[in-house]
Amino acid sequence: MAVPVLERTVTVNASQAKVESVLKLMEEQAQFSFSYNASRINTQSLVSINVSKKTVRETLYLIFQNNVSFKAKGNYVILSPSEPKVETGKAADDPIIIWGYVSDSLTKQKIAFATVYEKKSLKSTLTNEYGYFTLVLNHTTDTLELLIQKESFTNVTVNTKPSPDLVLNIVMVKPVKEVEQMVVANSSPVFDTPASTVPIPDTSYQTVKPSLKDNFQKSVGWLTPLKSKFMLNNVSDSFNRDFQISFVPFFGTNGLMSGSITNKVSINIIGGFNGGASAVEAGGVFNLIRRDMHGAQLAGIFNVVGRETKGLQAAGIFNSNFGNTQGLQAAGIFNNNMGSMNGIQLAGIFNNNFKETNAIQAAGILNNTFGNFTGLQVAGIGNSAFKEFKGAQLAGIYNFALKDVNGIQVSGITNVSVGGTSGGQISGILNISKNVKRFQLGLINISDTCEGIPIGYFSFVRKGYHKFEISGTETGIVSASFRTGVTKFHNIFSLGLPMTKANQGVWTYGYGIGTSKTLNAKNNLDVDLSYTKLNKGTNFSSPNNIYTLYVGVDHSFFKHGSLSYGLTLNDHMLDPINSDFNLFENFSPYTIYKNLGKYQNKMWVGAKVGLRI
Repeated sequence: MAVPVLERTVTVNASQAKVESVLKLMEEQAQFSFSYNASRINTQSLVSINVSKKTVRETLYLIFQNNVSFKAKGNYVILSPSEPKVETGKAADDPIIIWGYVSDSLTKQKIAFATVYEKKSLKSTLTNEYGYFTLVLNHTTDTLELLIQKESFTNVTVNTKPSPDLVLNIVMVKPVKEVEQMVVANSSPVFDTPASTVPIPDTSYQTVKPSLKDNFQKSVGWLTPLKSKFMLNNVSDSFNRDFQISFVPFFGTNGLMSGSITNKVSINIIGGFNGGASAVEAGGVFNLIRRDMHGAQLAGIFNVVGRETKGLQAAGIFNSNFGNTQGLQAAGIFNNNMGSMNGIQLAGIFNNNFKETNAIQAAGILNNTFGNFTGLQVAGIGNSAFKEFKGAQLAGIYNFALKDVNGIQVSGITNVSVGGTSGGQISGILNISKNVKRFQLGLINISDTCEGIPIGYFSFVRKGYHKFEISGTETGIVSASFRTGVTKFHNIFSLGLPMTKANQGVWTYGYGIGTSKTLNAKNNLDVDLSYTKLNKGTNFSSPNNIYTLYVGVDHSFFKHGSLSYGLTLNDHMLDPINSDFNLFENFSPYTIYKNLGKYQNKMWVGAKVGLRI
């Protein structure tokens, strides 16, 4: 695609030459044609001009000043007499048209996509890919303060009195440490600063891409026009306004400057992109805030804030903040915070916090926190904490903590604390923790150390209580059992076989719980409650159980061995319809109590002796 006619460059050195001959020279050099009515455009007048590699637009202005207007159409430049300006007498009704070029002081090349804006009205524009800009203003101030800003260049300020047509040639320099801003003051149109133009290859907004400075810009870039990305990178200043309304990002009362403006009240019909909000922002679909949101932010679909959020944030689908959040955050699907969170976080599906969280976090499915957490996590499925956790985790299925839990975990299926647990763990099936200071309550409990009590069907403490025992009783059954847990509370699993021929084919299995209290250096007092299931072959039908209370002593006689002995109180419960009733009817050696109701119950006092390692 060819360079537009008005942006092509010419070199003209003429003294008292006819305008007509100068125009023909320009046509030859830039390879285009002029179109004009010779009766209306005086081309026989004389002109002196000396330009080197200036654009056709700049050269025509120097030739005609404001007496002739020009526009390009295809490969033609159409000249026509300028319309006489009608003074209304009201400054507010007199438009001010400012145009010109922005160039690099070092390379002399025009600067594409630089921002030009008027400070009071905040009306703005960008230079095009050839460094050209047009800005139309309409206000009553005596002095205009124009700011020209471009990423990687020192800001330029132009102070000038308003006039209907103002032409500016702006030269920008790369910044140095000692200079923060270059101020150029003018009271009349200027073209006296050299700004030679070299031929510029044709480009477009699609091929020249702005840099994306942070994760916020990267995440919302697809929602913002390409021009606005250049504007965000160029303008570092921030401004305040009471009210704005927009239809979609950058199409509203703040225009392209909306990303640099903090509004008290912000209304976005579909969605908006603003620098900040200090009171209320509402969007039909979405709200995007570049910096801080203080107040209330409401959206039909989603909210995204680049820095700090304080107050209420509510969205139909999600909220996403890249800075710290303080207040109430509610979303139909999820909340995502890259900074810290202080307050209450509610989501229909999940919440994610990547830094410190001091909050109540509730979600229909998942809560995840990647920084330290203090507060309450409640989820329908699971909670995960990847750093220190203080408070309570409540979940329908699982809770997970990568480091210490100073509090309690409660879940329907499993709790895992890779670090320690200073409070407790309660689950329907499994609890796992490195260190437990108080208790575990679940079907299965696993820990490295436990200062408290693990309560469950099976508890294993690596540095806890483990005993293997071979024991016998007056019934002739010899059992092998395994005790696991802690001394205060442990589980007992056993298997047994009879030592008499009369009971061949009989075998037993059993389960119990026990506690052990230290009496002295070599003796512990044991109290156990257990049941033993009596079986003949593979017949497991109908009750045939012995329930036993054991009180005895565990006497250590060498480092890893002990002798256990004590008394038992036994109750044998047998179902008369059991197919092996005759075999087990007189299993008890004698009775101190008998009940022949629905089940046959026989009680006796016995003894048990065993060896433990």
